[in-house]
Amino acid sequence: MSAAKGWRCRIILQGSPEDEEMIGSPATEGQTVFYTRNFPIVDALGNVTDSEEEVVVKKNGVALATTDYTLEGAVGRITLASPASEGDVLTCSYSYRHTLAYGISGEVTVEGGAEAIYALDSRLPKEILEGIVSIRGTLERYFVSRDFIGKLGSLKEEQAEFFIYLYPLGEETGKPYYVIGGVKFNVHNLRIPDPDDVVTERLEWIGRSIETGVVS
Repeated sequence: MSAAKGWRCRIILQGSPEDEEMIGSPATEGQTVFYTRNFPIVDALGNVTDSEEEVVVKKNGVALATTDYTLEGAVGRITLASPASEGDVLTCSYSYRHTLAYGISGEVTVEGGAEAIYALDSRLPKEILEGIVSIRGTLERYFVSRDFIGKLGSLKEEQAEFFIYLYPLGEETGKPYYVIGGVKFNVHNLRIPDPDDVVTERLEWIGRSIETGVVS
């Protein structure tokens, strides 16, 4: 059988570390190549960039001129124009944005935790108290690789926070979308069907914020 090629959401890992020590630091004598811990590196619009102006590289706490290194944003590679010395510490401030997975279906539930208070002589609420807000949901996607469950950090002490971009009606201009921030996943289910069916993953998540917008 053939699987439908469609999706309704993207699971995004993004951030803007400041003065993060790079892979390869502290340097060995004559070393020129270092890597950021996350990639690809993006500009303010979220596009992958090779512009040195979009990052700040420091050696032993002192910022280097943009002419002192080159950037390959797709892989987070920084190449120094002049070799480093033994023990030099290289750091980088940058922004990254990585689409970790695509979802084919899902559900979003937002609960305000409101509670109605009644008086004995009235059927209508006398007051409505505001409670704890809960933002949660589920996602399902076609299984692609083990990288997804690995990124969730289910066996680690602390899990990274993700963003979920939901497009209920597609990504065409004028269509609504939702952005759920501060997402962490707490249940992962791998569905292994008959050989003629499609392997899928189901996730349950909890978020800290939700915003809406329109695709432009």
